[in-house]
Amino acid sequence: MWLADGAHAGRNTGRLALAAELPASVLADLTGISISTAERWSQWAKRDWAVYVGQRAADDAEASAAETC
Repeated sequence: MWLADGAHAGRNTGRLALAAELPASVLADLTGISISTAERWSQWAKRDWAVYVGQRAADDAEASAAETC
């Protein structure tokens, strides 16, 4: 019984650490959980990825503009 509880706690600790470092969509793909569950984990980790997503969109727009030139 204790081993199962320890494994569960370890999994949750790992998932929380990943949620603090990764966007919810990446966390969902990496761990096989739903996006809504990954978003909850990200909220628990208190990480806001809006700046990251905005920067990626800007970088993608720059890359597309450079390819058309």
